[in-house]
Amino acid sequence: MGKLPDDFLERVFRPVSRRQTLLLALLALAFGAFFVNYAEYSVFLNAPPDASPPPAYHLWLEVLYVLPFLSIALFRGACSLPFVYVLGRIASLGNDFGYPVYAKYIAHSYDGSISEWWIWMVGLGADDKFSWVVNLPFVEYEMTSSLMGINLAVRLVLIASFFYIAHRVEAKIQQSRRDQGGAVSCTHLGQAKPRSVKRSPAPFQPANGEERRRQRRLG
Repeated sequence: MGKLPDDFLERVFRPVSRRQTLLLALLALAFGAFFVNYAEYSVFLNAPPDASPPPAYHLWLEVLYVLPFLSIALFRGACSLPFVYVLGRIASLGNDFGYPVYAKYIAHSYDGSISEWWIWMVGLGADDKFSWVVNLPFVEYEMTSSLMGINLAVRLVLIASFFYIAHRVEAKIQQSRRDQGGAVSCTHLGQAKPRSVKRSPAPFQPANGEERRRQRRLG
């Protein structure tokens, strides 16, 4: 990270301000908890009980997680794609943790315990209690409680690592700009930018009579 240009690191880890990052993270959670769960229920609403998911269903689900945030890459460039991917991971957490809440209180298709579902998600439940088949191109496997716990841990580590690095990058860039001199102003999406201080020229003061005579003698 030390040899990469500061502007490149900023585009990767801080494409938007901290406030906008927080708002986008909350939006991603809400998107996963409500819209993605609504889309999933719409897919299986009229399906027969023994129906299998559409081909590569979970691959399309991964695309759906990041879809609303791809506009960030359109305006901030391809360097912001890691940030877009992290927002998709946050949306997937909203989808998984919000699923029993949506199923119980909105879809009214689940009358079990929400905490039991969450315990299963972190890998501490019976493997086959809420298991399902993950459908990806060329591979299918059963998602058990143990696998879900590993999957959840990987996502949390990835998200936390990204934001930790983003915090370090922002601190490094702000310190670098302070060392270059000048005050720091938030002019670029809430990020610190050096602010140049313009000095006004000294006002013109006409020479007095004695000074003008001395200048003529010298001339």
